[in-house]
Amino acid sequence: MVANGSEEEGWGEAVYGEPAGTDMTAEEALDMFITDFVGSIESEAGYELIDEDKQDDQYTQEFKAENADTGDLLHAVLHGRAVGNYVVIFLFAVPDAEWETWQPTAAAALDSLQVDERIASESPEPTSEPGTGDLTVVNERSYQDDYDYWYITGEVRNDSNDPLEYVTLTVELFDSDNESLATDTVYIARNIIPPGEVSSTLYSVDSQLETFDHFTLAIEDSSPSTTELIPLEVSNDSLTIDEDGAVYLVGEVTNTSGRAVEIDEISASFYAGSDFVVGDSAWPNIYYLEPGDTGPFMVHISGPASDVDSYQVFVDAEEAVYT
Repeated sequence: MVANGSEEEGWGEAVYGEPAGTDMTAEEALDMFITDFVGSIESEAGYELIDEDKQDDQYTQEFKAENADTGDLLHAVLHGRAVGNYVVIFLFAVPDAEWETWQPTAAAALDSLQVDERIASESPEPTSEPGTGDLTVVNERSYQDDYDYWYITGEVRNDSNDPLEYVTLTVELFDSDNESLATDTVYIARNIIPPGEVSSTLYSVDSQLETFDHFTLAIEDSSPSTTELIPLEVSNDSLTIDEDGAVYLVGEVTNTSGRAVEIDEISASFYAGSDFVVGDSAWPNIYYLEPGDTGPFMVHISGPASDVDSYQVFVDAEEAVYT
């Protein structure tokens, strides 16, 4: 559910609208819904607007309207909110004579209205235009988890016209005086990066390097790939963030290709709005799928990542050599 509610009389439903299309923002879709909803009330019943509050990403109306079935006067609050690519609608309505009793409940409901963190809008595609270059490291950052361990994360973007595999990075670690502490090879989450796509990477800094302060991350090596990647369908995916900010993404992949496949890698990148936060490989519980078969996967990354609100899953599978 979008809101914490109860089954008591007077509670409306919080519902998800369809994703906003490429020609319409969520804010525009919200405006359209409110306009259509109010228009239907005005055409079918008496309507009296009491209060109106409009912001760029949300719209609240308090109004009285005649119940078309009973003729009773209803007192209602309609609240719409743009969340990512979706529109969330909350409607609270009670008989007008009971409004004073229910009004504090309505106000508390609106104040506590939250989007479940497991419901994520599709993140903006972190892609580039193929053919504009080679491999590029983007969105690199470091962070500490709740146990004070340091991690380095980022994305590698394939700006070439060709799929690339065996991509490795070089990380160099420095102290606050810019003295080099260590150099290491870092592997990315995906086996193959198609043109215009990205792969995340996650590197754990040696806990014995207590004076670690900053880093550099650079492309080390890669090779052209001739492997045909076979798309698989991701479904039943959900995101949960625990109280420590750790990320848990679970889901299933289904082989809809008509060919037996081997799953080389499943990975995910996580975003706060359009900003990359962290990414890593998944733990697929199955590596071979016959046509029509389904298998589970899970991605777990230590936090803090409580601001994550969207993600993108990458499944790299190829035709099975042995069946």
